[in-house]
Amino acid sequence: MTLPSRLLSSSLLVLLFICGPIQSTAAAEVTQITLAWDPVESTKEHKIKEYNVYFITGGEEIWERINRDPVPQAESPFFGPVTVTYGTKYQFFVTAIDSNGLESGPSNFVIWPFQVFTLKDKDIETYSIYPESTYTIEWYAAPKAEHFRVLYSTNNGGSWKVIADGVTERRSDWTAPFQSRNKTGCLIRVIGFDSKGEKVGDARSEIPFAIEVVKLSPVNNYASLTSGMTCPIAWQIHPTKSPVASISVYYTLNGSSWKKVETPEGYFESFDWEVPAVKKPSYRCKVKVVLKDAKGETIGEDVSDTFPIYP
Repeated sequence: MTLPSRLLSSSLLVLLFICGPIQSTAAAEVTQITLAWDPVESTKEHKIKEYNVYFITGGEEIWERINRDPVPQAESPFFGPVTVTYGTKYQFFVTAIDSNGLESGPSNFVIWPFQVFTLKDKDIETYSIYPESTYTIEWYAAPKAEHFRVLYSTNNGGSWKVIADGVTERRSDWTAPFQSRNKTGCLIRVIGFDSKGEKVGDARSEIPFAIEVVKLSPVNNYASLTSGMTCPIAWQIHPTKSPVASISVYYTLNGSSWKKVETPEGYFESFDWEVPAVKKPSYRCKVKVVLKDAKGETIGEDVSDTFPIYP
């Protein structure tokens, strides 16, 4: 039996790496790191007594416990030193153990020697951002990396564009660029270089984020619809690369064939939609909003989640 993983809230880890000096051997360069984390608070059901630390290297599939004896609970728990080799990828996580010997699920995972941590909006981690707004990218890197190239992708890493080069700090501000439509497969990548300009690390954010030009609100707040009822459709428009000249709304009953809805003219961000009549339940319904400029070019588009319509 294990403790619920919720005991390992985001306040437990970020794991911190405290690196020692780089040492050269005949085979490779190595250093020693210390892993540190915030303690887990005890509850009435579980008095936290100690911790285990696990790791995996390279393409291995089996996690191993790195500590011989459990790490005792403390105000600032840590484990180390751990000898690591440059050129090898290490991943770590921590579990908490209560006084009955029950072990929690894993904390968040951290990577050495390189990891992109967060994309922040005013110190709040975010996964949806807007064009022309500025965000902070933060990452961890071993001391050997002296300057960095920061890039972004809007197609899940298929191609990359440079945000900044020659960055000497482990953070960089970024103003999100205009997009012609919502991009949901966005990633950040950071490449580190040493004093000689040689590449010493390359990492990307693990969870994709979205750059949203226009965002539809949940249709009927995720509740089902029935034929003939009136349902408000609303959206929020963020900065676009050119002024919005027209807004069109469409719906589909089968997930592929779209029909245009009669809507007001000009600029608007909501209207009342009369739900179309169906003879039998339709389970693949969606709504789409499309923004166009004066040239008729699409400058923003969003599609709702699937919802049902009943007779």
